[in-house]
Amino acid sequence: MRNTIVLHVLIALLPITLLLLSANLVMYNPLAYSLGFWHAGTYDTFGVGEPDKAANSMIAYFLWQKELNLDITDNERSHMSDVKDVMHSITAAFALFLWCTVGCVLLLPDKRKALLTASKQAIWLLAPLAIIMVFFSRSFVWFHEWFFPQGNYIFPPDAYLIRLLPEIFFIDMLLMIVLIFVVSSWILQLWAQGRFGRAGE
Repeated sequence: MRNTIVLHVLIALLPITLLLLSANLVMYNPLAYSLGFWHAGTYDTFGVGEPDKAANSMIAYFLWQKELNLDITDNERSHMSDVKDVMHSITAAFALFLWCTVGCVLLLPDKRKALLTASKQAIWLLAPLAIIMVFFSRSFVWFHEWFFPQGNYIFPPDAYLIRLLPEIFFIDMLLMIVLIFVVSSWILQLWAQGRFGRAGE
């Protein structure tokens, strides 16, 4: 009975853990920013050097740097400070979910079978992600209204952050997160299946 409960908890936790892992791998990754800039046409707007320099500055600010080295308004700077807090919360949530997921795995007698079962069930998370993709503009507004209720995310069309990070940039970032999520789930399944095959030989 206990193992069944723990397995169901693992099935619920693992997809979220993999999604949070995927988000962390994208939101602190200069290559992800470069791909987003390329598809959004940011390099055409600013030239090749400026977006990459801005991305490196933002990533350093999100990770460890106290000040953001960008020529932006006070309102934009205030918003980026709030973004930093949200990103740190996502990273902290990943650490918590990872700890709980590992704990569940350690409690189960057949760990590889449990991981195989849970990784196969990760597909359920694609449904809400697909809905977000289809209604991205509305979802993007809701996200900002929920996480930034102070309203400092509203900028004029010619604002630096609007030109540097248009909406299509965030669509691409979400696509990369979903892609890494799917691939990581698939790799986990292959790993578990391979280990079972060797054990049975």
